[in-house]
Amino acid sequence: MNRVIMLSVLLFICIGSAISPAQQRLAQPSYILDVPQGFVLESLSGYGYNNTTINTISNISNTNPANMFDYNRISFGISYQVESKIKESWYADIDHYRKDLALPQSLSLILPLNRIRFGLGFSQKYNSEKDYGEFQATIRDTSNPTGYLEIAKARGFKTCLLFDYSLFLGYTFNNFVSDKNSLDIGLKISWYRYSDELVVKVINILPGYKEDDFSMNDKHSTDEFGFAIGMKYRLESLQIGLVYERGKNFNKNAEKYYQMGRLPDKWSAGILLKLSNQMNIAGGLNYVVLDNLINDYSGGVQNQFEPYGSIIYQFTEKVTFSTGYFHTNYRYRGSSDLLTDRFNAWYFTAGFLYSLKLVDVDLALADSHLFSGEWRKQTIIRIGLGYRMR
Repeated sequence: MNRVIMLSVLLFICIGSAISPAQQRLAQPSYILDVPQGFVLESLSGYGYNNTTINTISNISNTNPANMFDYNRISFGISYQVESKIKESWYADIDHYRKDLALPQSLSLILPLNRIRFGLGFSQKYNSEKDYGEFQATIRDTSNPTGYLEIAKARGFKTCLLFDYSLFLGYTFNNFVSDKNSLDIGLKISWYRYSDELVVKVINILPGYKEDDFSMNDKHSTDEFGFAIGMKYRLESLQIGLVYERGKNFNKNAEKYYQMGRLPDKWSAGILLKLSNQMNIAGGLNYVVLDNLINDYSGGVQNQFEPYGSIIYQFTEKVTFSTGYFHTNYRYRGSSDLLTDRFNAWYFTAGFLYSLKLVDVDLALADSHLFSGEWRKQTIIRIGLGYRMR
């Protein structure tokens, strides 16, 4: 019964976005980008999670734009990602899973020209499908002892996707302090394409009633621009990276729906320390500004720190392994015990890279089952392929 009540409330919020203001005294907004599991671990690669100092060709669009200077030849990369389905990932046992697995997680192209770098990129920043499960559609019927008549059984889904199409520009200052130091600066300009779809499918219905009266296929989309700026200072055995990514509102008040959601601001700092010719240590910290997010569940979301780190070991000239971790949490202000630590996630990562003369292959695994909250337990696998021209 609690599940049915909660599903009814959540579907009312979603379906309310398809009702015009003339039909309701108070417009019900459709809240988007509100499932933290939908934010993709973009910066995951064979080196572990890292968005400041080191990553692969296929992942340049998901990391510090100054990392373009790791590549001195025309380079191209592509990656794919799969994730396990999270059951009971939201209120009322709502399931979450990744949509459109055939679509690449990222694409990157790097064009070097002396001290200048140009680049093009694509990445999925948010990918979520919520499965509301089955529910009953009813009408009021005074002749029925319960006062209602069950007309149909239906199932609801809501898909939200946020794609990032980006342009990169960069410049390096060689011999910045001494002959062995350099400072790389990178700028990323993004065109965000957001789309969502609410689908209600009728499974069965009583004779005499129309399926179209209880089914729904409601689609919305919007576009916004954003940017990120990054720098990387290179010493002989140490690299220091800093990144700022500007958040963006996706609020939209159209004739028949009212949409609210935001991509948060993010500040990142990290280092890459060379311990020997074979071993490196990488680590850093993200500060994600979430307190300006607006949602319908509580008084807002707390800002969060996201620490990460990895040990990278080059076994041979061609083979590299890594192991590491990434921690994230999503906490509502003033929330009840219902939400406490349910979105807390500790991902442990393992990576493998194989490099040939012109081709790089990397494989990454991230798993959060060991110490995470019950709504964040999942396994993520990503494979990337990079190509460097002669």
